[in-house]
Amino acid sequence: MFKKILFPFILIFGGLTSVEGQTVVLNDKLLTQLTKNQGVRLASNESFLNSYEKQKKLYDDINQKIAQVVAIQEFIYDKLTNINSAIMQGKQLYYLSQTFGQIGVNANDVLTLTAQYPEYAILLNRFYIAAAQELIKMQSELVNDILHEENDFLMDPYDRQVLIQNLSTKAQMINGYLICIKIRLKNAKKIPYIY
Repeated sequence: MFKKILFPFILIFGGLTSVEGQTVVLNDKLLTQLTKNQGVRLASNESFLNSYEKQKKLYDDINQKIAQVVAIQEFIYDKLTNINSAIMQGKQLYYLSQTFGQIGVNANDVLTLTAQYPEYAILLNRFYIAAAQELIKMQSELVNDILHEENDFLMDPYDRQVLIQNLSTKAQMINGYLICIKIRLKNAKKIPYIY
């Protein structure tokens, strides 16, 4: 009896359940096309990488050349700046030498006038002292800055400009003192002695 009940039961449930299976189908044309496509894709990637490497190398070479051009341009600009400052400082040295020539002429005139009017020259003692002090300052600056002998000391255009400017100022002050003394001594007879 059990067999009679079991058989229809298996039959009912067996019909409700479905059996699934897998089958493998090989498509040679599709497989060949996929292989070709993969080969083309790999070749395209390799071509892209080669092109990228060439462009990167070219870009690096261009950057290196640009850096060299910029360095050369800065070097040339620096040298031209030095030349320009040397020309300008040469003009300043020319005017400084003219001032020194005027100092020589005025000092000679002051010595002559001092010998002629010694009684008035004593009244101008402060101008003599100021001129002598400026001359001593100029001498110490020349000794300390120009005759500065160290192996690693190089005078750049700015230092030269400052030195020339200081020397020019001191030379003009000395010349001014000498001119003042000369004018006072020339007009000594006209100015009352009580001054």
